[in-house]
Amino acid sequence: MGRMLLKYRFYFLGLILLTAILSCFKISSIQINTDFSQFLPDNDPEFSFYKDVQSQMKGSESLIVLGVTNTPSIYSEQFLNNVHVFVDSLKDINGIKSVRGLTNLSRPTRSLFGTVQIPYFPGSDSLNMEVFRNRIRQDFQITQNFINNDETSLFIWLELEEPHNSPLVQSALVSIEEVKNQFSDLDIFIWGKPYLQKELNEITKTSTNNILLYVLFFLVLALSFIYKSLRAVILSIGLVLVSLIIFIGLLAYLGRPFNLMSTLFPTIILVVGVSDLIHLSIKYNLEIERGSQVKVAIIKSIQEIGLAIFITSFTTALGFFILQLSPMQVLRNFGMEAGIAVILTFLITLVLVPTFFRSKHSRQSFVLSKRFESYSEKFIYKVKKLQKYPKQILVFYSLLTIIGIWGVFSINTNNLQYSIPDNSSLKENYSFFEKNLGGSRTFELLLLTKENLRLSNRELLHYADKVQNYLDSLPYLSAVKSPILYYEALHKAHKGDSSSTSFWEVNEKSFSSYQNDVNKIASLQYLSNKKQTVFKFNAQMKDI
Repeated sequence: MGRMLLKYRFYFLGLILLTAILSCFKISSIQINTDFSQFLPDNDPEFSFYKDVQSQMKGSESLIVLGVTNTPSIYSEQFLNNVHVFVDSLKDINGIKSVRGLTNLSRPTRSLFGTVQIPYFPGSDSLNMEVFRNRIRQDFQITQNFINNDETSLFIWLELEEPHNSPLVQSALVSIEEVKNQFSDLDIFIWGKPYLQKELNEITKTSTNNILLYVLFFLVLALSFIYKSLRAVILSIGLVLVSLIIFIGLLAYLGRPFNLMSTLFPTIILVVGVSDLIHLSIKYNLEIERGSQVKVAIIKSIQEIGLAIFITSFTTALGFFILQLSPMQVLRNFGMEAGIAVILTFLITLVLVPTFFRSKHSRQSFVLSKRFESYSEKFIYKVKKLQKYPKQILVFYSLLTIIGIWGVFSINTNNLQYSIPDNSSLKENYSFFEKNLGGSRTFELLLLTKENLRLSNRELLHYADKVQNYLDSLPYLSAVKSPILYYEALHKAHKGDSSSTSFWEVNEKSFSSYQNDVNKIASLQYLSNKKQTVFKFNAQMKDI
């Protein structure tokens, strides 16, 4: 093996450089996937149930909410007119299916022609601010999702095309930002799963670049301490960079995206590549000191140390490959890719070593610095002294083990604030909606019937109404939405605001009229399946 690598070293070097160049062209096309569902076990019955329900009704994956704030109150004619123009501008964006806000929201009203929809905001020409304010407060079951309790912020809900990670949706998110920037006189904030994943993708990309810079910085410091020659430092850094470039290019060619755990790849490649090179260079220097020729020293280094570092690389990769047994997709992907990174870095290191060592400067290039040798000797001397106290060592590590076990049971897996960086625009948007929307997280409760009974049955609606009232009473939930709100709004439209009866107490004729109108509301599919055997109670929840 050593003789072959030495003989054809220039061919191998050319092949690696060509591969690295081709990888550079492909790196920019690598995708980033921060979908949270990757972290959920495939065999989790609750996740399977969730996916089944998602196939029956619309979810929040395609929803974006924009918050527009105005102090001391949103009841300003100029402000409302600006928001109205802003909403109209959003409607023109390709990739947005619908836009809903107070300036284009309607309420059901009983007329001679049946139930008709009357807009809350009639426009600036006929706007009576007092009437507008009172109607919004009276119809709180409808308007609560479009205005905060302090009446200082409006919320605009956008429905995007599906799937939410398609190029069309990504283009729509960019267009939303562009339209948002055109209205600089409005304080606008944005939230929603498509936006959150887009921002997390950018954060992942930035974090990976920053970690790479930190890795290179500390690598230069460490190698400058270990090696005597600047050339050894430069070649070692080149080895890490070439391995990383080829690895990322390989992922791009295979269509495997980066995820939140991919920031570990630079560190893994650094540990494997540099440690293997140091082991080989130490053996090489020993052979040179014994009087061996450069060629003989290279062959012996590869033959003797090559096997040792192959075993360590193989067992390390095997440890990552075992993650294929994990029920979580993100761990399976990470395990496979990290294992490939280890093997690939080992092969590149082994192939480049003959080129690194076989030069007129090779005798001095990879010589260890006197500082490092002095430190190593002192460290080994102290370790040998410690070995004279085996009982104390066992007691010390037993205590560490006990502390470690206690620490394992003390781990907190709560992902506070999505781990959002403090200095990011994402944190600013998160804080706004956490404070004004009633919470940045979504709470969902599902009510299902047995034997395919319809929840629109009057008796079952009575129980659904109890669930709605209970959730409304909880202090950590706000803006609880369910199909019950449609029935309540229609009941108010038919009977007036002062009606003392509940919608499920009306006569059969009135109830049939309500049911017909509810069936016409297309947005009901967010809160119920078509068969109406599943009702969703959706609310905003604080990050508890």
